[in-house]
Amino acid sequence: MQAITTYYIPGSVLSAIEAADAKINAGLGYTSNTLAGWWATLTKTGSVEVGWRECCGTTHMTAKHRAEWLKIVKKLEKGGVRLLVERVKHKNGYATNNGGFWNSEIFRLPSAASTSSAQGATKSMENPCPTQ
Repeated sequence: MQAITTYYIPGSVLSAIEAADAKINAGLGYTSNTLAGWWATLTKTGSVEVGWRECCGTTHMTAKHRAEWLKIVKKLEKGGVRLLVERVKHKNGYATNNGGFWNSEIFRLPSAASTSSAQGATKSMENPCPTQ
């Protein structure tokens, strides 16, 4: 039986996720709630992969999503939850047809990372502040 790890997540983090998603959605013209989705994945599985396209001359929307996510990660760190970050090496590390390079990072909760490497599985998580 795996232990359940509970993290206290300050309300300011959840408010920041909602505000960032609202800002991103306004720029897109439709509702995507990307950050809330990443947050739900992180709290349910203990890790989430965040990908973005780096372009020359303009900032791709996926890079804007990542920038907002990094603000959330900083808020978590201020609250005492330090995520482990692992850069993913992509075989297609060349310019895409639309321009730019695809990158991604995996963010892990510390207990999920240690369980994953030790047992080959992710710890189950209890989310003290579920998203909607």
